[in-house]
Amino acid sequence: MTRTFVSSCVVAAALAAATSPAYAQAPLNPPGGSALVINRNSGMCVQIAAANAGVGAATAQNTCRDMSLQQWRFNAVGSAYRIVNAASGMCLAARTVDGPAVTQVPCNGETSQSWTLRASGAWAEIVSVASGECLDVTGGSIDGAASVTRASCNGQKNSQKWTLSPKLNVSIWSNRISLPLVPAAASTLRNGKILLWSAYDKFSFGGDRGKTFTTIFDPQTGTSSSMMISNTAHDMFCPGTAVLTDGRILVNGGSSSAKTSIYDPEANTWTTGDAMNVPRGYQGDTVLPNGDVFTVGGSWSGGTGNKTGEVWNAARGWRKLPKVNGDDLAGNDPKGLYRSDNHMWLFAWSNDHVLKAGPSAEMHWIDVRGDGAIASAGARGDDVYAQNGNVVMYASDKLLKLGGAPAYENVQASDAAYVIDFSRGPGAPASVTKQKPMQFPRAFANAVPLPNGQVVVVGGQNVPVPFTDNKSAMIPELWTPEDGSFTRLAVMTVPRNYHSVAVLMLDGRVFVGGGGLCGTNCPANHPDAEILTPPYLLTASGARASRPTIQSAPATASPTGAFTVKTNVPVRTFAIVRLGAVTHSVNNDQRRLAVDSTSTDGLTHQIRLPQTSALVKGDWMLFAMTAAGVPSVAKIVRIQ
Repeated sequence: MTRTFVSSCVVAAALAAATSPAYAQAPLNPPGGSALVINRNSGMCVQIAAANAGVGAATAQNTCRDMSLQQWRFNAVGSAYRIVNAASGMCLAARTVDGPAVTQVPCNGETSQSWTLRASGAWAEIVSVASGECLDVTGGSIDGAASVTRASCNGQKNSQKWTLSPKLNVSIWSNRISLPLVPAAASTLRNGKILLWSAYDKFSFGGDRGKTFTTIFDPQTGTSSSMMISNTAHDMFCPGTAVLTDGRILVNGGSSSAKTSIYDPEANTWTTGDAMNVPRGYQGDTVLPNGDVFTVGGSWSGGTGNKTGEVWNAARGWRKLPKVNGDDLAGNDPKGLYRSDNHMWLFAWSNDHVLKAGPSAEMHWIDVRGDGAIASAGARGDDVYAQNGNVVMYASDKLLKLGGAPAYENVQASDAAYVIDFSRGPGAPASVTKQKPMQFPRAFANAVPLPNGQVVVVGGQNVPVPFTDNKSAMIPELWTPEDGSFTRLAVMTVPRNYHSVAVLMLDGRVFVGGGGLCGTNCPANHPDAEILTPPYLLTASGARASRPTIQSAPATASPTGAFTVKTNVPVRTFAIVRLGAVTHSVNNDQRRLAVDSTSTDGLTHQIRLPQTSALVKGDWMLFAMTAAGVPSVAKIVRIQ
């Protein structure tokens, strides 16, 4: 097949400096207070079996749930540390009587209870003073209950690399909210409600059944109102999704691989849109600034390969781009194109160009004019094919890429994170800067940008396997752009993996739900949700922070003109976050932009939107934030 783009080899050398780590090595000093000790290889925590476990009880790794059994204090003794369990009060020991096992014993100052820390990239090696060996997991296991042991240090084994995770960032989860279906897709509506849907069945999928179960969740009442949509004859499982500039939601392909349906939240109705030229499912969509929608890939349904790009226009329907073949944009999945052209991360640069940031390791510029064209945007640093990872636009022309795996399923996920800056536009390679790694490897996770620029990462598995809760990451993380760090948040009560969703709500909280859709008796089915209250809505003690209120804001605004906003108290900054729609961890619509503001009295503000290609027209959540970073409830402003 003749490719229409140049190889990334040409630009790889030029990007070498930009793709070097932007973080310092792990500090040799542990965090104060209790810390989780997380194995890089397994994403699991060192723990004792029970609080009443006796002297000589062996330690093991298990799913991190922030229990006292998994919390350890590092007490300095000279240049070494005693590692003390918060539940038992005993010390971690490497005694010769226990063989290679690492056990807990009463703290008495023996050399076997002394450990030193040695930096190993972004992680720490934990070294026994008595034996000179490194803390390890038996056989490099990634399974729960595998023994924590010690072995000769070699500096390369991920099972000998540990994250010392300090006290969690204050955050709160709501009680579990029952839903009438497993939400495999979700979209926040301009009225604050959340549209959710599954497939032809509330708890399962399969084939083209020509109907879809939907529900609308109302956060104000905690109730859901359901509808079975059959008038469009569209089974909307595994589709592309796009929030149009007029607030409607376009859903294309999936189980009904050629269909298009459009939801109007004002009328609460679904109507049939024009059929695509190329049937597809598991593809990516993105909205162009002019309101058109670009889609490409999707060999999960409608046949394998040749999933040529198309552009949807409200008046003309779908237009095929014969020179934009999804095969040329695919990664290198062991199962071939059936998986490798799935879930593409697409971000419009202009009406004419789109950046494809992955999941393939090579990024691409796509020209949607005429027959279309593809050009290289360079390699994504030292990253590899990262299927079922995430990319989030947290600032103008800046993307945060998170995790994923080098195959769709049954391989270990990555903890890697990168910032992708594509501000130089088409024809130039995107600049890639490696970030500090996540504390947990994740695939099938979701990521949501907050109005302050932070990103919440929630759910996922160390080994992505559909329809199982094994090896789940139960602790969310919060990424902060100022230092590129990840801190842990409060533990979830329900695993959120394959077919889970997460979206930002108008009140600044994060709605997280779903997982499964594998039949009524499947234990991985989760027809429920939880709502996360992030740290910026809480005081240091966990109390609710005092929030500002936007008293008035225009319903519509021009991309180039200023507009007036009034608040009840002085605020320091404003930001806008576009409404998005998510399915299968892909939400190419969501994006967060800072906006400029001026004020003479602190209460009346002149807002000017950023002049950037990221300012796609449509419905945006406008947030005002205090000097402490506490956001208001959003007002919806339609940029048109």
